[in-house]
Formats: sequence, structure tokens, C-alpha cells
Amino acid sequence: MKHNKNKKKNKNIPPIKNLEDITEKEQIKQIEVTKYITQAFTTLTGNPRLFIPDEIHKTPLRIYKAYKELFECAINHYKLPATTTHNPDENSDTTSLTTTFNTTYNGIVAHINIPIASVCAHHFLPYFGYAHLFYIPNKKKLGLSKIPRLIRYLAHQPSSQEELTDFIIDKLDEILKSKGIMLIIECIHTCEAIRGVKINNAITITSAVRGVFRTNNNARLEALSIYEQSKTKLSI
Repeated sequence: MKHNKNKKKNKNIPPIKNLEDITEKEQIKQIEVTKYITQAFTTLTGNPRLFIPDEIHKTPLRIYKAYKELFECAINHYKLPATTTHNPDENSDTTSLTTTFNTTYNGIVAHINIPIASVCAHHFLPYFGYAHLFYIPNKKKLGLSKIPRLIRYLAHQPSSQEELTDFIIDKLDEILKSKGIMLIIECIHTCEAIRGVKINNAITITSAVRGVFRTNNNARLEALSIYEQSKTKLSI
């Protein structure tokens, strides 16, 4: 049931400024998480008035909302979505992301330079870059707009790039059941760029191959040739 300003407020829910029109369960979650965020950062800085200024008064709530989006796949227990919630204003988001279409095409389908962002599992700092997908259909194909939406959703979890690459390719092939599938991910990690070693021009590249791309050298070389000719240069 959604919060209604005209109804008597639930006395068990502490007051919070500018609450959105959301369910009581979500209200309680927001209150609890933002309380812990406030406590953590005020303790870290030793400044009990850290979040008093107007400019950052709502920052704990902003942090909550940001990580709720960036952890969406984990919040949904790593399940494949029927729909996605990233851009509710886009009508296509109400359609199924896992619906496939029949096809007689048996060449390589390449989807290059797909923006991807995830969160480093070690420091909870973002890493971002491009994903490049290649697959050979086995009588089924995905709509082109569904591929970046699925990759974007699947990346929204605390992760290491190596394991994320395997996770995404296996989830996509769970849908496609292709003859072969190949995924290359290249990212800049802010945990490496802005802290610790502070190298801001290092790019991490991971790849995973399944099916004929693993067993057929010509198919793999054709996909790599497409990648080299079409990839966008990544920089920070």
C-alpha cells in the first residue's frame, strides 16, 4: 500500500523529510539504510555535523538510491528479469527482456561498444567501460535493444570484472542457447585510478568464449577482427 499524505501516519515509522510516495516497506528500508550511512560517515570524519549543510543534507538518501540502482541485480537475487526498471519513462522497458525471435541467420551477430558499469566488490567503487558481444544464433535471436539492457542490468552488482564476465555470458546464453557466444569487457576501475596505486590510464580487459568460438579458430578470429575494427577507445 502506498503512503498517502491524507491518511494518518503510521506512528511506528520515524519521521523523515521529503519522503517519496512509496510503500511503507520501502520507507522503513530507506530510513534504516540512510541512518547507517549517516552514522558511518560521521564516525569516519569525526564530524557530527557533516550532513547538516543544505547542499549535502540529502546525501545519505542519494547514496541509498545510487546503490539501490547499482546493486539492482543483486537485490533481485541475480535472477534474469522479465522487465527492467532503469528508465521507467521508456515504453520499451515494459516489454520482456528475455523474449527471443526465430531466425534462419547463422552468421555472427556482433553488438559492439555497449556501455557497462559495475561496482568493485573490494572497495564498492565503480568501474566502467564497454562490453562487446558476439554470438552465432541457433534458430533464436535477441532484439538489439534487449542486449544492452540485459548487460546493464546484469552488471549492477558488487563484482570483480573476471567473474562478472563469466556471469553475464552464461546468463545471456541461458536465453539464447546459441551455437557460440563470446564476450569481451574492457573497463577502467576507479578503485585503481583514484586511490591506492592511482593509475588512471590502466584498462582491464576480460573475455569469455563458449561453443564454436572456443572450438573453431576461424570463428573466433572473425569475431576478434570485428572487435578490433569497431571498438571505441576507452579513456577516463
